[in-house]
Amino acid sequence: ELFDQAMQRWHGGNNDQDYIESWPQFNERAQQALEQVRTKIADMHLDQHSTVLVFTSGGVIAAITAKLLSQGSQTAYQLNKSLVNTGVTSITLKSQRAHLLSLNEYSHLFSEGKQFVTWR
Repeated sequence: ELFDQAMQRWHGGNNDQDYIESWPQFNERAQQALEQVRTKIADMHLDQHSTVLVFTSGGVIAAITAKLLSQGSQTAYQLNKSLVNTGVTSITLKSQRAHLLSLNEYSHLFSEGKQFVTWR
């Protein structure tokens, strides 16, 4: 509950001066990271069917996803609360644009049975 309150405060925008990195700054850094990945992939001259894996945290995934959905901070906050560790989010990078294909896919966790999946 305390963590939830802290996250709401950070996303709220009324106390940005209290943080080393405010939500808008974090969000901008996440968007820049996606652009760096897109640029790096373009420089690699991969064929259109190539897959590139990027590993990151739920906060970055939520920030990028909210932006791709043309949503704001509160949507990013709600998305982040629902993300599962090791969940897979798929994004295509075509024609200078990113498109969300899937979010938080975690069926791979059930491959060995339900006993390995826990919920808080």
